[in-house]
Amino acid sequence: MKVFVGIITLALVLLFTSVGLCYYKATAMEIHTVALQYAVEGKFEEARHGFATALEFDPSFGPAKTGLELIEDVGNLKIRKELAIHHFKADSYIIKGQWDKAIAECMRAIQMNPKFAMAYIDRGFIHIGKGDYDQAVFDFDKAIEIEPLQPEFYIDRGIVYSYKSDFDRAISDFDKAIELNPKQGIGYYSRGLAYQGKGDSDRAVSDFDEAIALNPKEAMGYYSRGMAFQGKGDFDQAISDFSKAIALNPKETMGYYSRGMAFRNKGDFDRAISDFGKVIDLSPMEATGYYSRGMAFRGKSDFDQAISDFSKAIALNPREAKFYNNRGTAWQRKGDYKRAVADYAKALEVETDCKAEAVPKADTRGTLDRKKVVTPVGGEKRIRGPKTIKVPTGNIRAKPTTSSAVIAKLGRGTVVTIIHQEGKWYAVKFSGDRLGWAHEVLFEKSQ
Repeated sequence: MKVFVGIITLALVLLFTSVGLCYYKATAMEIHTVALQYAVEGKFEEARHGFATALEFDPSFGPAKTGLELIEDVGNLKIRKELAIHHFKADSYIIKGQWDKAIAECMRAIQMNPKFAMAYIDRGFIHIGKGDYDQAVFDFDKAIEIEPLQPEFYIDRGIVYSYKSDFDRAISDFDKAIELNPKQGIGYYSRGLAYQGKGDSDRAVSDFDEAIALNPKEAMGYYSRGMAFQGKGDFDQAISDFSKAIALNPKETMGYYSRGMAFRNKGDFDRAISDFGKVIDLSPMEATGYYSRGMAFRGKSDFDQAISDFSKAIALNPREAKFYNNRGTAWQRKGDYKRAVADYAKALEVETDCKAEAVPKADTRGTLDRKKVVTPVGGEKRIRGPKTIKVPTGNIRAKPTTSSAVIAKLGRGTVVTIIHQEGKWYAVKFSGDRLGWAHEVLFEKSQ
C-alpha cells in the first residue's frame, strides 16, 4: 500500500510550522474533513467521493490521497475495513487534538495487524503533536522496518530529526527519500529546510529550485526559497520569490509579511508599510502586523504613526516586551523621556514576569544620551542616564531583589544607561540592547 507523507492533516500542524512545511488549501481541507467523517462511520462510497473532490481542489493534498488508497485497499481485500476505520478515527481525533483517543485507535489497529505500518506513522505524528519526538522517531523506525521502500516514511522521520535540530540525520533521511523517489518534490523541499536550519543557504536554495521545478504551482516552494535568499542578504531575489508566492496564494499573510521584512531590510519603508498593511487587512486581530508596520514607520522617522501601531499591538498582546521596548524608543526619539522610561520599565516588568531569567531585548538606535534628574512627589531625587560601574564585579538581576536570578556580571568601568528607579534599584540598559536591574551600591563611588 502506497502511503503519503501528509497522512494526518493540518491538525498535526506538522513540523516547520514557522516556515510552513505543509501547505494545504482551506477548501480541500474542509472537504476532506467531511469525507473523513463518512469514513469514520464506514460510509466508504461517500468518503471516496469526498476525498476525490478534495483532490480536485488541491491535487497534492496528501490526506485525501491516503484516504482513497485505504478505501481502495479495503475494496481489493488487502486490509480489513475495520482496520481502515481505526486509521480514520485516529485522524479524526488528531484534528480535534484528542491525542489519547487517537493513540487508542492506533493501538487497536496495531493489535489487529502488527504489520500495518500506517498505524505506527499515525502514532508517530500524534507523538509529535504531544512534543514527544523520541517516541515519534521510535514509531517511524518501526514503520520503516515494516516497509523500508516507502520514501515518505523517511521524510516523516527526517522531519522529526529536524524538529530536534539534528539536521545531519534529517538530511540523511531526505537523501534516502530522494533516492527512492527523485520525482517527489517534498523530498527536496524538506531537505532544503534542513539545510536552511544548518545555515547552509546555498544548498537550501538549490533544493528549493528542484522542488519548484517539480511543483511550480506550489506557493511554499517560492516562499521558502525567498526565506533562504533573505538569509543570504539577497533581498531582491527574496522579494521576487515572495511576490510569486503571493500571486499563487494572495490570501496568505506570510508572503506579504516576509516581503515587507525584505523591503524594510532594504530601507524601502513605504513598500514595507504597504505589505504590513495587507497583513493587517487579512489578519486584523494579530499583533504582528501592527508591530511590524510600526517598526517600518519608525524606520522612516514617523514616530507618531509608529507609536500608534505599537499601541495597537500592545492592545492585542500586552504580554510582549518588545512592543513596549520599541514604543519606548519611539517616545525617546520624540524627546518624551517620561513616556520612554515608563515603556522601558513596563518591558522589563513583562519580560521578567513571563520568565524570571529571560533578558528582554530593546531597540536602542536612540539611546538616552544625557543625565536627567527627576524630582517626584516627596522630593526624592531620581537619576536616569549614563552611569559607570565602580565595583570590581556587578551583578545584573532579573528583578529588583537580591534573591532574583543574576542575568549578567559587569566589570568595573562598564557604562550602563539608567532608565528607571525603584528605591535602591535601577533598571538599566547594558550591552547594547539588554535590560536588567542593578543595585545602587554598584554606582556608589560615582555619586
